[in-house]
Amino acid sequence: LPNPYHSSLHAADVMQAVHWMLLHGLEDYLTDLEAITILIAAIVHDLGHDGLTNAFHKNTLSKQAIYHNDQSILENYHLSHLFASMAQEPSIDILACVPNETFVQIRSMLITMILSTDMTKHFDLIKGFTSASQLQKKVSREFRITL
Repeated sequence: LPNPYHSSLHAADVMQAVHWMLLHGLEDYLTDLEAITILIAAIVHDLGHDGLTNAFHKNTLSKQAIYHNDQSILENYHLSHLFASMAQEPSIDILACVPNETFVQIRSMLITMILSTDMTKHFDLIKGFTSASQLQKKVSREFRITL
């Protein structure tokens, strides 16, 4: 059955929301490469989502849970599905033309960004964001791209 929520419409909605945030101040805190990567992450963050939760996969010892060792199961799946699909089908590899060094940077950021969508990490990220903004500190690159 198709997943009615985690669909291409959801991907477009998230990408549009991120684009709006970039236009309204977020871009001031990101490099150009981080900005384009966050847009890519917004599109693919739920790629191939099966409509089930990480908890379901873990509790049922699904193939995905076993493969990803119960850690951010769906998020790891979205990432592996993305990179495997691009490797298998060059016509959809949007990163095929970037230099290898840039590809490595984008891949690393995509992994960080998409793993950060695991809801078990949500409250720690919000807590860190609140602390950083209250202290008006310049936040690290690693922290910026997890938001």
